[in-house]
Amino acid sequence: MNRPAVASAAAKHLWYQSVVQNGANTAAFIGSAHNILSSGKSAVTLREDFCGTGLISLHWLRTDAARKVVMVDHDPEPVQAGAAVNDWRSEEIGRATICIDDVLSVDAPSDATCALNFSWCAFLEDDQLLRYFRHKKQTTDVLILDLYGGPEAERVGKWPQPCPGGVYVWEHTEWCPSRREVKAAMHFYPTPVASSPVTPEPLLGAFTYHWRLRTPEHTVELIKQAGFELVYLWEEERTPQGQGTGAFRPNPVQHFNKSSGQWSTMITAA
Repeated sequence: MNRPAVASAAAKHLWYQSVVQNGANTAAFIGSAHNILSSGKSAVTLREDFCGTGLISLHWLRTDAARKVVMVDHDPEPVQAGAAVNDWRSEEIGRATICIDDVLSVDAPSDATCALNFSWCAFLEDDQLLRYFRHKKQTTDVLILDLYGGPEAERVGKWPQPCPGGVYVWEHTEWCPSRREVKAAMHFYPTPVASSPVTPEPLLGAFTYHWRLRTPEHTVELIKQAGFELVYLWEEERTPQGQGTGAFRPNPVQHFNKSSGQWSTMITAA
């Protein structure tokens, strides 16, 4: 990835996509999970709730010329940024339906719906989240979410990581253990260019969040209350040395391993 100029309005979205998202792998996972949970039926239409720049949708379309997407986000800014920074082809645009609206107000049906990058955690109250899950039960065959947690993640702190063109920092600015609510921010620090006399400005608070990080057990309970019957948490298989293999296996919630200091998982429901 080329490092974006900080002056660009789309810079933060390019940074975000480079450090947080892998559109190709995510699209492949969604297709595979749907196939498993639907007895071999292939998904055609993907709905991406809280779609942001729509990177997952774009890769979904590129894997099969018959596929379609419904992209839903209440905020037009990241959707417009995605159109500017990602190389959408005219025929791909023709297979995409974009809805700038509340996810609960759009009833477009789909084979699969994803709400990823922990976006669904913005539903702070259980009744709000249950309403969302019931809406999904009525409009989609398979729901895909993600979730993170663990003692090392459930606290105030900063987690810096190198990324293409610099360093990004994930920060928990507030943590409420009684409600498992977190306020978080992403910061990006570009690496200075030796040939340039200008020191690039960091993107501080490029993205901010207020989430409720429910436990896996609580999340699965609400999903089942909404009417989904098959709910799995997917764990990456590891070598005896503890290295990830890139292959994931589904487990019921009672077999999910939360022993590590930080964990993350994909959740599927059908």
